[in-house]
Amino acid sequence: MTLIAPLSLTFHALKSRLAEKQQLNPLAVRLLYKNKAVGDSKSLHEVFGDSVAEAQLTVMVMKNIPSSSLPSTSGPGAARSGSEEGEEFWGEIRRVVWDKYGGSKDKEEVFEALRKGFTDKFGGA
Repeated sequence: MTLIAPLSLTFHALKSRLAEKQQLNPLAVRLLYKNKAVGDSKSLHEVFGDSVAEAQLTVMVMKNIPSSSLPSTSGPGAARSGSEEGEEFWGEIRRVVWDKYGGSKDKEEVFEALRKGFTDKFGGA
């Protein structure tokens, strides 16, 4: 599959577009470049630079497991709960808004609007 995207696009947005086109849960999609996972907050420009005209990524789709069915173990190597992953995800998004948003709106309002829009479309994260 081919997706055309501006270099300013983040990998999270690219994953969301791919997931929508392929009818996948965007939280289950991982993008890999040179066999290494790329963080959602990175932009295409940060990974590929200015001069790239075309790039290939590997798409890995994780097995969908509802957060309620995750094992409730503790200690080293224990599975993280869905809420921990959700908080990590939103922490990353908050950091990106604070680092990269240059508009005139309050950054906290922008972050909350992103979170509400995502939650409304895809459910809780």
